[in-house]
Amino acid sequence: MKKFYLSYLCFHALILHEHSCRGISVYIPDPVFRAYLNQYYSSCMVGDSIDPLCPAVLGTKHINVVVKNF
Repeated sequence: MKKFYLSYLCFHALILHEHSCRGISVYIPDPVFRAYLNQYYSSCMVGDSIDPLCPAVLGTKHINVVVKNF
C-alpha cells in the first residue's frame, strides 16, 4: 500500500509541475517591437504575447535592438 501511495503522490506531483510550466506567456506592449519579434519568432508569438519556453526563444543568445522605422 505504501508503494502505491508513493507512486500516486509522485505521479500527481509530476502532473502539477507539468501543468504549472505550461501557459506562460509574456505580454509585449510595444507594437513595433512586437512586429519585430513576430518577424523573427513567429512560431513563438501568440497574438500580442511571446512564449518564453519556445525552442527558438530558448536558443537565442542575444537580440540586437536598435531604432527601426517600420
